[in-house]
Amino acid sequence: MRYLLIPIFLLISISIMAGNSNYRVDFTQEDLSFTLSEGLFKLDGDYMFSNYSPEDITQNIYFPIPADEKSLPADHITMEVIKPLAGQKVKITSVNPQGFWFELTLPAQTIAVCKIKYEQKLLGKSAKYILLTANSWGKPLEYAKYTLNVSNKMNLVKPPLDNPVITKRLFGKQYKWEYTNYSPDKDFIVEFK
Repeated sequence: MRYLLIPIFLLISISIMAGNSNYRVDFTQEDLSFTLSEGLFKLDGDYMFSNYSPEDITQNIYFPIPADEKSLPADHITMEVIKPLAGQKVKITSVNPQGFWFELTLPAQTIAVCKIKYEQKLLGKSAKYILLTANSWGKPLEYAKYTLNVSNKMNLVKPPLDNPVITKRLFGKQYKWEYTNYSPDKDFIVEFK
């Protein structure tokens, strides 16, 4: 638990600071796709950030990825702006066992979608993605979509969020959730057997 509090505190404190101005970037939407297979948990996520201010903003943000006795630190972390407008850029500045820092630059009055990918090797029978840090941005997400693809060889103990739409697929099952005006009340914890 103590390792979880440090990344959350850092995300809260850094997300409030916005470069050299009095403005900050807003985090408004996320569309995340998780894949659970034997011994591996993967994320492919799109995160929408907005700069509604009259000034360019460069902001440092911490992205927590929990690692513990059940999962190793994330591997193959990548991040990019999808179809960037002039002046929009993102770069990972440092990585540690519990997540990574990135620097996001958004010109005034622009919106950017950042794609983040990573994978984690699992040592136990659960995987975790931290949803609760979204609340540190001070307002609900306008839109959130979560998709969990589970291979045929895996069986969930229970879905990580309530009331999923479940679809059987050739490779296994797909669980899907969509929300508007969403403030998470728990993390995305996948338990399987």
